[in-house]
Amino acid sequence: MFKVKLLYLALLAGLLAFYVLYIDSFALIMLLCALIVPVLLKVLLLVFRFNSSGALTCDSDSCAAGESIPVTLTVRNKSPFCFPMAQATVLLHHSFGAGTQCLQLRFPVQARNLTRVTFYVHAEFCGAMELSLKKISVFDYLHLFHTNLPLRQKHTNVLVLPQCVALPIRNASDPVHSQESDVYADRPGDDPSQIFGFHEYGAGDAVSRIHWKLSSKSDRLFVKEFSLPIQKSVLILLNYSGAPRTSMQVRIQQAETFLTLFYSVIFQMLDQQMLPVIVWYDGAQKELELHHPTAHGQLSDLFRALYDSIGAMELDVQQVMDSLASQRYSSLTCITNHLPHMLLELVDKRVTANCKTILHVCPPDEQQQTAAAEIAETVVLPVRAGRMQEDITQLVL
Repeated sequence: MFKVKLLYLALLAGLLAFYVLYIDSFALIMLLCALIVPVLLKVLLLVFRFNSSGALTCDSDSCAAGESIPVTLTVRNKSPFCFPMAQATVLLHHSFGAGTQCLQLRFPVQARNLTRVTFYVHAEFCGAMELSLKKISVFDYLHLFHTNLPLRQKHTNVLVLPQCVALPIRNASDPVHSQESDVYADRPGDDPSQIFGFHEYGAGDAVSRIHWKLSSKSDRLFVKEFSLPIQKSVLILLNYSGAPRTSMQVRIQQAETFLTLFYSVIFQMLDQQMLPVIVWYDGAQKELELHHPTAHGQLSDLFRALYDSIGAMELDVQQVMDSLASQRYSSLTCITNHLPHMLLELVDKRVTANCKTILHVCPPDEQQQTAAAEIAETVVLPVRAGRMQEDITQLVL
């Protein structure tokens, strides 16, 4: 546009010289036309600006890593003028990426119509993507001036979920007893909604448990035996710490492996109708995050909260102990990218579970290391970035 303005100024100078050298009405008309045309073009742009607006929208608010998602740029023009050249600037920011990507879109604007421009954004890895419409500039017919349209919707967010990787998960840990469960064991308990069996009345039996109808048919008193509720309670503990000294590529690869591993485990757990308890500590909010997903459709909200917390995730042993230490779980699976002593002690000695596993996400070139000597009840499985299926041969939940 700068070159066009220089050419236009050169044209004005030539017409002015032509008018001075040749005093004639034709030279004056040409000079006046050259002066009036930019004013008219500026007026057209102003009329267009006050009758138009732009917006950025996305049909889907989530997708899987590796997919391309359509994004629509909309320009609503109520004026009777069309313009052959418009340019939109869209900024793309990824929560795990480095820097911000700038996209330039060029398109014409139709008169009294709705112009839609659809472009595709590739979600290379999982995370939260934010697309921001910085500006929409419309140029006049000679590219002398431009105007920026008012924007109705500037931002749109896309949740990029990890790809689900098939893992050898075995549902083999022993269940625990719970008074709130609707699944019952094959031995006596205290739940009155299910009758396990009967036995003859003896010292210590409650009178309220006497089965009067059965006792009336015989000369002895029989007492009802209630069933014992059981529950398959699975705890998933997340702990992630970004390593500032590593390269951006290694950090992205490690975060991708951490999130993919967690997504694959939780997805297959829901397939097997296991209802997990998911826990992590948000250092920014200074609170413990507890989630209880019961269906695949709830994973989007879960990962949206996880993406908001992963950059400030910490390990607060006291908060975790206050929430979890009083309960017993069928299995405990801790997914982490580093193994501090307090995490090993928390999992192995502080939280009670029938089966304990730590999945340690480490860089691909790191040698697999054994757990600390004080680990007695916990299995530690090193999972190298990009080699998840090689390192996990069996995971018991």
